[in-house]
Amino acid sequence: MRRAKQWRTVLALSAVAAGILTAAPAATAAVRPEAGAPDMVAALRANPGSHQVDATTIELEPGVRMSLPSAGRAAGGLHGCPDLNVCLYQNGNFGGAMLRFWRCQDIRLENYDLPDGRDWRDKTSSFVNNQTGNAVARLRDTKPDGTFHTLSSTAVQTVADLVNVRHPGGGNWNEKIDRLQVC
Repeated sequence: MRRAKQWRTVLALSAVAAGILTAAPAATAAVRPEAGAPDMVAALRANPGSHQVDATTIELEPGVRMSLPSAGRAAGGLHGCPDLNVCLYQNGNFGGAMLRFWRCQDIRLENYDLPDGRDWRDKTSSFVNNQTGNAVARLRDTKPDGTFHTLSSTAVQTVADLVNVRHPGGGNWNEKIDRLQVC
């Protein structure tokens, strides 16, 4: 059995060399960062274990992706947030870097870094809950003593500027979100 597999490999390689067959690119081949996209390279370096999935997006871990404005953002969805996702944006009006989540999970934003190396904790200024079926996303502001305030969002909802959302501890929700619970 092993010898037959070796012969098939030799024959296939010979056919490729002779130009009879062409080698197909591997489905899992890495995408190279676009030229002129230094933020993409920096984001990959800032998030060890991540990989680039297309010209605009990095997969940080299964169920978590980041898109960068300097690399362009894929069109579609609601403010660029695909269906069935919850998206957090670095800037108001759905600008800056975007984190998106589509698996039911409890997320600590400090586990993900922006291209400049700062973590995502307390860096969200707008968001989209583009899930379906009235799914709830809970955005949390955790205090040093472990207590927290929660901003609940029922799908489908957008908030263009968290400056305009009153925080129960005073002030507003802008740049106060450090945890997210999806579903």
